Amino acid sequence: MSITGVKNEMIMTIMNDDDQILNIKKGLILIEQYLWWVPFVQ
Repeated sequence: MSITGVKNEMIMTIMNDDDQILNIKKGLILIEQYLWWVPFVQ
């Protein structure tokens, strides 16, 4: 998945989830995955 795709998925996950706590956890997981891939992409 591209960096843009990850960002878009993170935004959609945050916007679509009614449960704020679950929402934050999902966002953090996606950010961790995104940051983990950055060194490989650059």
